[in-house]
Amino acid sequence: MGCSTKIGGDAGSQADVEAGTSACEVDTRDEPYVSGMEKTGGSVIVQFTSANPAPPAKGSNVWTLKVLRGADRSPLSGAKVVVTPFMPDHGHGASGTPVIDDKGDGSYEVRDIYLSMPGYWRTTVSVTPSGESTPSEVQFHLCLDG
Repeated sequence: MGCSTKIGGDAGSQADVEAGTSACEVDTRDEPYVSGMEKTGGSVIVQFTSANPAPPAKGSNVWTLKVLRGADRSPLSGAKVVVTPFMPDHGHGASGTPVIDDKGDGSYEVRDIYLSMPGYWRTTVSVTPSGESTPSEVQFHLCLDG
């Protein structure tokens, strides 16, 4: 059984997107992609510095993230970074597992992000600094047009 396009925060309040209306035009949970957008979570700041394609789109994507220490905004290299895209309205994640390369100076290239369909995606970025055991998390909320 395939996914249908839905909007809304929970099953009881979801509404079908009307013909001719993009899900992203009516969904209020997303945030527009802007190069350099950032989120703070726990002890880190994560900047979404670039996307290819930009904005992120259905299909294969490559992203660059910059991870900074929250206390002084210094670059944080050598961390364990995990990127988990998820479609809460459909109850599934992305196809495959993103590959993450530490490029130094706090920059991480995230490849093989395959977003299989348009709609609202909640992407969690989990960062565990070297020598620590507790990750810090941020979320980016993106809506992909079809």
